[in-house]
Amino acid sequence: MSERRRLRATIALPLAVVAALLSMVQPLRGQEARPGEGQELRLAGTLESRGQLGDAETVLRRLLDAQPTSVGGLFALDRVLRAQGRAAAALPYARRFLATDPSSVGVRYLELLLLTEVDSLDALERATEAWIGQAPGDPAPYRESAPLWERAFSADRALELLRRGRRAAGDPAALALEIGDLLLTTDHVGEAAQEWARGTGPTPQAGDQLRRRVADIADPKRRAHVVEALLAELERAPASVPRTMLAVRLAMAFQSVDHGFELARALVPELPRSTRRAFLEDLGRWADDERAASVSLWTLGQLRETAPSDEDARSLDARISRAALESGDTVAALAAATRLANELPRRSAERRRVVADRLRLEAVRADAETLLGSLEDFRTEYPDAAELDELAASIAAGLQRRGQPERAAEVIARVEGPRTSLERAYLLLATGDVARGRAALMGAVEGLAPARATEVIQLASVLGRLSGAGASALASAAVQAHRGHARDSGLALEAAVPNLPAADRPMVLAEAARLAAGAGGEAEAARMRAALLEGWPEAAESAEAALALARWRARTPDGVAAAIRLLEDLIVRAPASPVAPVARRELERLKRGA
Repeated sequence: MSERRRLRATIALPLAVVAALLSMVQPLRGQEARPGEGQELRLAGTLESRGQLGDAETVLRRLLDAQPTSVGGLFALDRVLRAQGRAAAALPYARRFLATDPSSVGVRYLELLLLTEVDSLDALERATEAWIGQAPGDPAPYRESAPLWERAFSADRALELLRRGRRAAGDPAALALEIGDLLLTTDHVGEAAQEWARGTGPTPQAGDQLRRRVADIADPKRRAHVVEALLAELERAPASVPRTMLAVRLAMAFQSVDHGFELARALVPELPRSTRRAFLEDLGRWADDERAASVSLWTLGQLRETAPSDEDARSLDARISRAALESGDTVAALAAATRLANELPRRSAERRRVVADRLRLEAVRADAETLLGSLEDFRTEYPDAAELDELAASIAAGLQRRGQPERAAEVIARVEGPRTSLERAYLLLATGDVARGRAALMGAVEGLAPARATEVIQLASVLGRLSGAGASALASAAVQAHRGHARDSGLALEAAVPNLPAADRPMVLAEAARLAAGAGGEAEAARMRAALLEGWPEAAESAEAALALARWRARTPDGVAAAIRLLEDLIVRAPASPVAPVARRELERLKRGA
């Protein structure tokens, strides 16, 4: 189906047209007061809903014989006749209506539609001329008739009709969108683009219509060709503000966000203050639609420069901070957060939230002195803030990742809480003090989130069961994982396994697999777990390793059979294992899927 026919799909779906036509009809004066009309329409509707179409038709014909200009009666009759495959029988009633009220747009269109459907081409021409004759300079009759002419005659005849309407209107931009539609139907892409560009007016409605037309082009290559031609027309001198705005929108939606942004940056300085702000708001929405975070950030910055009030400025700073984080611009995010914090009342809850967010950003990149000073300022202003423990822990973790454990220790020395206790534990483990580090791990558990608490308990438990050499190796790997090197630390721990006491090896290998898997090294973890099952099948860690390995293998169709064998072996070999019930459920699920 051509774009033109898709755009006017209601022509090919007359039942949908009938409902739309009701909105085109102007009720006659006093029509609401006609006695009996409402009752007859309700009766006809009831009969129609029961499938008694013949009886409904009789009621509606009786109504229209008595009241020829009953809008509801005429369109209800058209609907009932269409359901019986006899739509043409409504034509005499439409003509009787027009004899009384020739200005009714909806009924004019219905007459033309019915004539088109019965291939009464001469009558279609006469009816069209009669409609045009009511107001020769009005583009509406030409616009509504053109798709019917395209269907009945050809695209060329419809194009002639539209161009005649343009001449009659005396406006070189009249009917431009409709003419462009027909030109596109006949593969005149360049001329279609010229017409669509000509139809761009100062209001956003024309731009919305044009954008919908472009979106309706199903073939991506054809759409790209049309957009390229259309942008060339819109950018051609002499350019105007509405045309450039539309070019920005079309480029961002259908061609290139970068090209649209380039056009927007050149346009903004030329706009008056009021228009500039409205355009920037639109540009921000378009950027959000296209997930163009950098464009959103620039747009918000422009709006911030001309914020009309302090409240607007604060709101924009909050939006800038979020947009900057999405685009990865932590410098801009920090600057916006700092401005926002400075604008808010000291010791207010809102300022506390903003300053805490700023500290989280600073934890990633600021130097130790700045971080210590910022944290101390926050603690002085909000000594009982719930965020203190989390902020101190985040700063300490960031400093550890940057190789500054001594400064990290300074941070957590000033705050007590579960998160800082956890950081203190890793600092102790890093110094080789496994006993105190393990105690600090257990002390942190109570205030941690359940998932994190489970991980900490697991680590502390294994450290308590290993020999000195094994505990030292695991502690070192855990510290490196905490500092952002989990996969590498897992591989290093795996390499250390052969040099450890025999009793330590399965436990340490299981922990190495856990570290690698948690950092995206699922394949390496699977290899380690397979080695654990082969080398230490009776070890306590083998059941959990078998379950994890089965889940990994089941992710691909080729691995399902192997996963089933692993689970069956686990259930037989370790029926009392804590993971055995989970393994049974996994096995049932895989067998159902197979």
